[in-house]
Amino acid sequence: MKINKVLVVFVVIFFLTTVAGASYFCYDNFFKVDSETKDDTSVEENSTEEKNNKEETLDVNSRLVQSLYNKVGLVDDSSNRYEAYRKSDNILVSEMSDEDKLALVYTNLLSYSFQTLPNENLDQEIITNNSNYNSNYQLLLTSYGHINFIPFSDVELKFKELFGQHETFSKDSIIREDSDSLRIYVYNNNLNGYIEYSNVGGIEGRISYKGRVVSAKKSDKNITITEEVTATSPEGSPTTVGNYVYTFNIDDDGMYSFVSRIKE
Repeated sequence: MKINKVLVVFVVIFFLTTVAGASYFCYDNFFKVDSETKDDTSVEENSTEEKNNKEETLDVNSRLVQSLYNKVGLVDDSSNRYEAYRKSDNILVSEMSDEDKLALVYTNLLSYSFQTLPNENLDQEIITNNSNYNSNYQLLLTSYGHINFIPFSDVELKFKELFGQHETFSKDSIIREDSDSLRIYVYNNNLNGYIEYSNVGGIEGRISYKGRVVSAKKSDKNITITEEVTATSPEGSPTTVGNYVYTFNIDDDGMYSFVSRIKE
C-alpha cells in the first residue's frame, strides 16, 4: 500500500513537470516570438513614419528652390505679384480669383509667348466691369499698326505649371499686365488667345516690394520656402515687412503646384 502511494505521488509530480515544461516551450517558441515580432513590426512602422515625416533642409540657392521661388516670389515685376496676392498676409491658392491667378501667370510667361498679329476686325474699344475697376480700354497698337497677342495655349500651360495639371480657369477673366490695370489682355475667341488693351492714365509713385529666400525645407509631401519681404516707398529706405512661407505640394506626376503663401 505504501509503495502504491509513493508511485502515485511520483506520477503526479512527473505529470506536473511535463505540463510545466510544455507550457514554457509553447510560450518561448510561439507566444514570445509572436510578441517580439509585433514589437519589431511596430518599431519598424514608427521608424518608417518618422522617416517619411522628416524634413530636409534645402540649399536656398539650389536650382529647385530658386526655380519655384522665381515663379511666385517678389522678384521681377514684384508690384504686379504683390497686387496678385491682394496685399493679404494669408493666401490660399484655392481661394484666389482667376484674375489674380492669371496676373501671377502673366509674370511667368516667356518672351516667345508675346507675339504680334495684323489688326483685323477687332473691337477697338471695350468696357470692363468688375469689383476692382470699371473703365474704357482702347485696343493697343504697335508702331506698325499690329496688335500684341498671347496664345491661349501658352497661358494655359503656365497656369497648369503653377497651380496643378487638372486646374482650369475662365476665359472671361482678363489678364492684368500691371498692378494698376492700365494695360490688360482680353481673350478673343476667333484668335483663341489674348489681345492687349490700354487705359490711358498715369502711374503715381508707389511702394516697391522685394523678397529674398531665407530658408527652404522639403518633406515627402511638399516644399516650403520662406521669404523675407522688404518695402521701399518713393521717398524712404527699405523696411522689413515680414516673412512669408510659400508651400508647394508634390503632385502625382512629380511636379510641384503652388498652394499657399502665409505670413509667419
